[in-house]
Amino acid sequence: MSKKIAAGADAIVLDVKFGRGAFMPDPAAAEVLASEMVLLGEGAGRRTVALVTAMDNPLGRSVGNALEVKEALDALAAREMDELLQVSLQVAREMCALAGVTVDPEHVLRTGAGREIFVKMLAAQGGSLQAGLPVAPVQRPVPAPAEGYVESIDALAVGLASLELGAGRIRKEDKVDHAAGLVIEAPVGARVSAGEPLVVVHARSEQLVEQVADRLKQAWRLSRREVTRPPHVLARVDKDGTTKAR
Repeated sequence: MSKKIAAGADAIVLDVKFGRGAFMPDPAAAEVLASEMVLLGEGAGRRTVALVTAMDNPLGRSVGNALEVKEALDALAAREMDELLQVSLQVAREMCALAGVTVDPEHVLRTGAGREIFVKMLAAQGGSLQAGLPVAPVQRPVPAPAEGYVESIDALAVGLASLELGAGRIRKEDKVDHAAGLVIEAPVGARVSAGEPLVVVHARSEQLVEQVADRLKQAWRLSRREVTRPPHVLARVDKDGTTKAR
């Protein structure tokens, strides 16, 4: 919060996560943290809102640098109204409300203006989409061991597998493989048959795929019963208190 306040923003929207892939272990702890951060922001004269969001399962389908950039570009093109885009729009609506902007972010997204602004920002920094994104030489699916519905995906295990592929750093001096990562084919709630892909591993070698395959299989928990995907945003916190999501 000290960095956000020092940056000089008049308004702040926070995404406070909880679960296996987050700092806070459960919703109650995340709500307490969110309330404290809102109080800090408001006390410093910044209008502040926090959304308490679940990170037990990965948000979106991609994990890894180039893969996440591609997914973000697809989201800016509004190709799918999936959970990633829905949550992003909710955060954007909160920011617009604090800033006094009345235009609906979804409408702006549909016009393609968001992607156009991104391209301009990229060009201003000497970049171009024409250069393309790094692509991993090895792309292999991890098959489902049985038939069932995806009940949960261990976000921490997915993150550690990506780290092992080189998508992140363990030590500061480690080199990041920007093409490495994962693309989830069977999200929570999906029905899969035995042998169908749960996730596709993007790696620089077959050996790395083998290293993470078992960890990834264990990250997917399957159920015989149909599964309803739980809501991602559980609560909204502002200076007046906490409102639970319906």
